[in-house]
Amino acid sequence: MSEKIKGVQARIIEMNKLAKFIPCSAHSLNLIGVNCAKSIPKVETFFGIVQKLFNFFSSSTQRWDILMNNLKLSLKGYSTTRWSAKNCAIKSLNTQLDMVFKSFDVLQQEKLSEETKFDADNLIRSLKSFSFICMLTVWEKILSAIDRINIILQKPKLTIDVAVKHLQSLLTILENFREQGINDALLDSKNKAEVLGIETEFPKVRLRKKKLLPGEIAEDEFCNISEENKFLIMIKNVIDNILIGLRQRFKSMENIAQDFSFLDPTIIYSWPMENLKRAGVDLCN
Repeated sequence: MSEKIKGVQARIIEMNKLAKFIPCSAHSLNLIGVNCAKSIPKVETFFGIVQKLFNFFSSSTQRWDILMNNLKLSLKGYSTTRWSAKNCAIKSLNTQLDMVFKSFDVLQQEKLSEETKFDADNLIRSLKSFSFICMLTVWEKILSAIDRINIILQKPKLTIDVAVKHLQSLLTILENFREQGINDALLDSKNKAEVLGIETEFPKVRLRKKKLLPGEIAEDEFCNISEENKFLIMIKNVIDNILIGLRQRFKSMENIAQDFSFLDPTIIYSWPMENLKRAGVDLCN
């Protein structure tokens, strides 16, 4: 409906060049998250592990019963287009990861097929990785911030100017998390990993030796960066992608709010007459 060539907004603008298109803010916020996850392979792999874990237990009543006997909250699957579902899935797993490990311990005492044992071993290996713990902690904080704003944006009586203020606050929250919050999340991850008995170091990746071409002297400096710094760079890229998406998608909404927000009754009664006249002239122009 929102396509610029054949969509409804294009047809309306053909009839009236002054018509203003306002995108659905909640839907746009979801699209930003989905595009961000798809653009970084390690992030997509992380969410894939979370979904595989849910599928592993939910596909068998025996395994699901074992899981539910240990958990206070049910594990959640997630939708690729609804980021509120992702928030529920990540939060449920992050708060109950120790109980999930306990469920695997109970499960291993049962008679399992070779295929089930293989799937279980692969999942445990993925879950008991320090990099997975860090991703889980970081994404819970990112998704919680996004989901709070997402819920507000779906309120039926929300006005455009108020929506813009909430989106601006989300930008500030994510910017602050990028600068300081990631380091705090890593510290929380190390504490959690120690409690769970998991090594608090990122697994070292064996570097491929690249043969230098004739005349080449310098080596790629990225190979000398520690795995922890590589993780920090990746998460900052994730947040940068979200911030860029927010600024691009909601710039038009911000402009519309500046043009029309003075018509809100609370502003009409609170603004000085000079400001109201100036806003009225701008709208006429």
